[in-house]
Amino acid sequence: GVFTAKFLGFLAMIGAIVILFFLPWLDRSPVRSIRYRGWMPKIMLLLFAAMFVVLGYLGVKSPTDSRTVLAQIGTLFYFAFFITMPIWTKPGPGAKGILNWIICLPLGIFMGGIALSLWDKEVALFVRVFGLALAVLIIMLPWLTARDAVSSEPERVNMKGLPRGLVLLGLLFFIVMTVVPIKAVAAGGAFACGAIPCDEFKADLQDNASLQRGAKWFVNYCMGCHSAKFSRYERVADDLGIPHDVMLDNLVFSEQKIGELMTISMDGQESKAWFGAAPPDLTLTARARSPEWLYTYLRNFYRDDARPLGVNNRVFANVGMPHVLMELQGLPECGSGPKLDDRGRIVRDESGEPVIDEHCGALVEGDIKGELSAEAYDQAIYDLVNFLEYIGDPGARERHKVGVFVLLFLLVLLVFTVLLNREYWKGIH
Repeated sequence: GVFTAKFLGFLAMIGAIVILFFLPWLDRSPVRSIRYRGWMPKIMLLLFAAMFVVLGYLGVKSPTDSRTVLAQIGTLFYFAFFITMPIWTKPGPGAKGILNWIICLPLGIFMGGIALSLWDKEVALFVRVFGLALAVLIIMLPWLTARDAVSSEPERVNMKGLPRGLVLLGLLFFIVMTVVPIKAVAAGGAFACGAIPCDEFKADLQDNASLQRGAKWFVNYCMGCHSAKFSRYERVADDLGIPHDVMLDNLVFSEQKIGELMTISMDGQESKAWFGAAPPDLTLTARARSPEWLYTYLRNFYRDDARPLGVNNRVFANVGMPHVLMELQGLPECGSGPKLDDRGRIVRDESGEPVIDEHCGALVEGDIKGELSAEAYDQAIYDLVNFLEYIGDPGARERHKVGVFVLLFLLVLLVFTVLLNREYWKGIH
């Protein structure tokens, strides 16, 4: 429409915080404690908590079709929780009012439409069923709430808490609604890396030596075509322990200053004419694609004389990018290898022997040799992707360190809070 997706996403992000300030007016329950409310508020609260955790998990994962649909369903439920709160917090026959149906029907239909959309994409069946189940729940809220009831609050507040069985049942429900959706989209597909499974990659953002080597490979081999315009040379130097003069002498090959952004001089229109598409900025590519994808991609170029640049890639078929690291790796060629099924497992015949895929089932050493051995090249690619993971979220290094102290502080605070709570209630019971 008239608004861009980025602008609407910005509004959704702001709205997710602003809507919290309206809670005193949205909650219309005649009782305060969840203990005396009906079963609908308990179910909605547990679902909200589960979706909150699921959205937090999806926020740090690279997008896939299943994860995108699940994130859309979770986001819509986040807002539906607050929008429908005046309905399910006040049970009774009045919940079936026409206004309540007008609110719930569009929300449920919209959520169901998201779950059923993208039929041409590889969306997990569970995600579709899960979205439809939540859509039905939203649509039926007026009818369900009309059959709910609240208990009267006693004059004297007691500290017995909720029944243990109810607490354990609620905890089990929360765990299931959190773990099952995450597991359904965790793999991101057996072939998340094109026609092959992704190789295992574990970033180490505390390894300065690896990150420094990765910065070297990035500047020397990637920045001829790709920029990192959301990162600055100075920030990289300070984070990785590189003196400014060393950074300028060895990693800045232009007239740029140490405080400038890591941009390049290549013109976007010219690069589009040369390669068919302008090379993308790589600052956030590790977050958009995932480090596993990048690691596998950079290790799977092979010779293909039918392509304009003479190379192809098993992860990104018909890629328009040249193999810029060919002088390090050489140029592998296609060879036969075991055939994989749709779950990434080796297909075997009746005798148990692997079925061989003759069309690029594996890569073999070609005529063009590289400067590095296979082990040294893999280490170079690890360092490069490790650096890309760092510039995608430079604050992660410091955040991980601070997080340990925060958890320790909260643990100590918990002890004093429990003791203080006991002291406050000592004179009441």
